[in-house]
Amino acid sequence: EDVVLCVLLAETPEQRRQGLMRVTDEALGGYDGMLFTFPTDDEGGFWMKDTLLPLSIAYPDAEGRVVSSSVMVPWPPETDSCPTYPPTGPYRMALEVPQGGLDDIGLAEGSTARVEVGGACAPLTSAGREPPRVRAAPARRAG
Repeated sequence: EDVVLCVLLAETPEQRRQGLMRVTDEALGGYDGMLFTFPTDDEGGFWMKDTLLPLSIAYPDAEGRVVSSSVMVPWPPETDSCPTYPPTGPYRMALEVPQGGLDDIGLAEGSTARVEVGGACAPLTSAGREPPRVRAAPARRAG
């Protein structure tokens, strides 16, 4: 059975640059995480500079299959260098959730995520659109 998440959307370059930097609300305003979308495949890693909350990240490809995931630790703003968390292959989306949240929904390498816009999971975005919902289906094991 799918797990439905209501997430913030980062779809523009500026929104993707900002992400969850400087956010201190562990409940993320009632959202389950943030979904970063890209118009083409990307292979760059994410970092935690100026990000105060511990997060987990999943990197789904264009078909929604999770290529890889990472557990990310906060990085103090006063620190000059910051590690990156690269995926193991090309991805089209990145889903950040509070640390441990990927395990809670069963989203791991090989599982699938499907993005839908609509439903009543949260108020309208500032642009007047409903926020996206991510449906996560656990990986199926061959057997």
